Amino acid sequence: MAKKTPVNRPGHYVFGRPTKYTLEVYDQLNDYFKVCKKDENLPTLEGFAVYIQIGVSTLQDWRDKYDDFSVAYEYLLNYQAELLLNGSLKGQYNAMISKMMLSANHGYVERKDITSAGKEMKSFNFEMNEPSKGHQMDSNSTSS
Repeated sequence: MAKKTPVNRPGHYVFGRPTKYTLEVYDQLNDYFKVCKKDENLPTLEGFAVYIQIGVSTLQDWRDKYDDFSVAYEYLLNYQAELLLNGSLKGQYNAMISKMMLSANHGYVERKDITSAGKEMKSFNFEMNEPSKGHQMDSNSTSS
């Protein structure tokens, strides 16, 4: 094999393919939301990436590189979380799938009771009554 000779390139030379990121991405995101609503699909990052024919890692790169896109990216995730929560409460989405997606993509966690060690806890009822009008406490009396 012949050795490759190093190529001297000017300092402004950019390696790799040019980015597909344009301001049109925001219109595409709105179109994607409309398609999801029409087809009754849950919007996802993966779905949007397929819709505009790029990889999810590219969306993540754009999120890190472009502040405006970072807001749109977060909006998609927030919108997805809202649909998952409301949809699973209404029975539109499978509760287990919703729970998995919320924990994997949105930081939701299931809390476990670690205070009662699995034993039944006694209920505590507290009732607060106003003091009767005739009863007044003075500074010399003590309450037991």
